[in-house]
Amino acid sequence: MEKKNRMAKLFSVLGMIFLLAAGLLFSYNQYQSWQAGKESTEILNHLETSIPDSKCNKELSPEMPTEYVDGYDYIGVIEIPKLAIELPIMAEWDYPRLRIAPSRHYGSTRTNDLVIAAHNYSSHFGKLDTLTIGDEISITEADGRVVHYELEKMQIMEPTRVEEVLNSDYDLALYTCTLESITRVVAFANEKSTE
Repeated sequence: MEKKNRMAKLFSVLGMIFLLAAGLLFSYNQYQSWQAGKESTEILNHLETSIPDSKCNKELSPEMPTEYVDGYDYIGVIEIPKLAIELPIMAEWDYPRLRIAPSRHYGSTRTNDLVIAAHNYSSHFGKLDTLTIGDEISITEADGRVVHYELEKMQIMEPTRVEEVLNSDYDLALYTCTLESITRVVAFANEKSTE
């Protein structure tokens, strides 16, 4: 009986340790999301003052213009009204950059093959999976040109299917990890006609 009581106490202590560890991990993830949102907001404020209000009517280069802020180049701002997000877009992606803001993984608005990656922080693409067909997305480039998109397809994909995302037939692809980080949520959109 005494051995059972010791085992019960041991399991109780282990359970409390695991709960504490889970709580600390959750708190750390929440802090990372808050920090990313704070940094994105600061960069967004800078970009909003430096991006012109209107686009130029000149022939567009396939390469998107950039704006340099705090040591990084940004290609513009993404806005997704349904998710109530407006975020800067970094010109290049890697894991440290993704902690700051969504990042261009590939392509351009000007070649209709832009792919943007972001963490699943609540302040970034954490609610991407709640988008539905027809939702609007817009990108304001660093020179003030605004491109409007309409969501056409949502898909859950294995992380190994990178080429399918980078070489899709869609003008824009947004992606992030699912909550458990095993698969990816991918939103595919096409530019809206200006007719």
